Amino acid sequence: MKKYLNLPIVLLFFTGACFAVQQAVPQQGPTALTIIIDTSWSCEQDMGDFKTLSRQAIINLNPGDYLEVIAAQAGRPKIRVAETIKSSDIEQIKSMTEIVKAIPSYFLSEASVSNALEMALQRLHKTSSPGRYEHAVVIIFSDGKLSDSDTKRVLDICTEFKRKGLSLYLTGSKDTNKKLLIAANQRKIKWSLITDANPADWLRDLRQAPGEDKKQAILPVAPTKEKPTSPQEQTEEPKPKAIEQRKAQDEGIIGAEQTMVEDEGQPTEPSQERPVESENKKDKLEVRTVVDSTVSIAHP
Repeated sequence: MKKYLNLPIVLLFFTGACFAVQQAVPQQGPTALTIIIDTSWSCEQDMGDFKTLSRQAIINLNPGDYLEVIAAQAGRPKIRVAETIKSSDIEQIKSMTEIVKAIPSYFLSEASVSNALEMALQRLHKTSSPGRYEHAVVIIFSDGKLSDSDTKRVLDICTEFKRKGLSLYLTGSKDTNKKLLIAANQRKIKWSLITDANPADWLRDLRQAPGEDKKQAILPVAPTKEKPTSPQEQTEEPKPKAIEQRKAQDEGIIGAEQTMVEDEGQPTEPSQERPVESENKKDKLEVRTVVDSTVSIAHP
C-alpha cells in the first residue's frame, strides 16, 4: 500500500526535475543561413555532393531560422530560395531540397563565386536587422578551382565577414587555388575538403558558441582616456632636505654661499668659517646695542 502511495510523489518529483532542466537550458536565437553553390563546369562531378550537403544543412535548421540559396553563375548570381523555416512544416523542407536538387552545372562556364558572396553579404546586411538573428553563416560549396582575380575578391570579402562577426565556410578539392589554401592555413577562412565537409557540425558549433564573445569581436572598444596632469603635478616636488636648508637660510643659520652650492646639486659640508661669522654677528649686535643705548641717553 505504501508503494502505491509513494508512486505519485516520485512522479511529481521527476516532473519537477525535468521542468527545472528545461528551464536551465538556454534558448538559442534564430540563425540566418546562406548556401552558395558553385555551378562552374568543373563542379559537374561534385554537384551531387553539393546538393547532399545542402540538404543536410537545411534539415538541421530550426523553426524561425532563415534560409537563402544562391547559385553562383558566370553572370549575375540567382537567388533560388529565400524563406523562413516554419514550425513542423515537412512540405516546406521538401520543397526547398527539390529546388536545390534542380540546380544544374553549366557547360563550359566559370561561375563568379565572389559575386555570389558579395550578394550574400549585402542581403544579410539588409535582412538581418540588429537583434533579429543571433547567428549568421554562409556556406560555399565549390571545388575551389577559382581564378586568381576571383580568389582575391573572395578573400577581400572574407575580411569584411570577419569584421562584421559573420561566419563563413568554404569547401574545395585537392586542386583548390593555392591562395585559398594559404589563407586557410593562416586561419583567415574556414576551408574543408568536400569529402570532409559536415554542415550539421558547423551549425551545431555555431549555436554553441557564446554570443557575448561574438559581440565583443565586432563591437569597437572605446579608448580609455587618462586624466591630464596639470603643470603643477608634472613639476617635481622639492626635496625635503632642500626645504629644510632654505628654511634655515631664512632664519639666518646658513650663509648665502652655502645655499648657492646646494642649489647646484653639490653635497653640502659644514663650513669652517661659521664660528668666525657668528663672532662677527655678535660684534655687530654689541655695537648696535651700544648705539641704541647712546640714542636713548641723548633723548630720554
